[in-house]
Amino acid sequence: MLKVNPTATVQEALGFRRMFRAGGLTLGVFFPIEAFTGDAPSMRDQERLAQRAQALGYAALWVRDVPKLR
Repeated sequence: MLKVNPTATVQEALGFRRMFRAGGLTLGVFFPIEAFTGDAPSMRDQERLAQRAQALGYAALWVRDVPKLR
């Protein structure tokens, strides 16, 4: 389970340091939910695609939290 460190600062967070690297340009990628029919997407291969984006050096990954309704 995640344990919160009440004395930690945002500058100490790995994700923050990766995204806001001083003196450099960082890039992120928007991660779409696949096209789907029915009530919910399968989300198949999403973890593998996220790991690939990280391996390619993207600093951030943005996802939709609510699928677009048709």
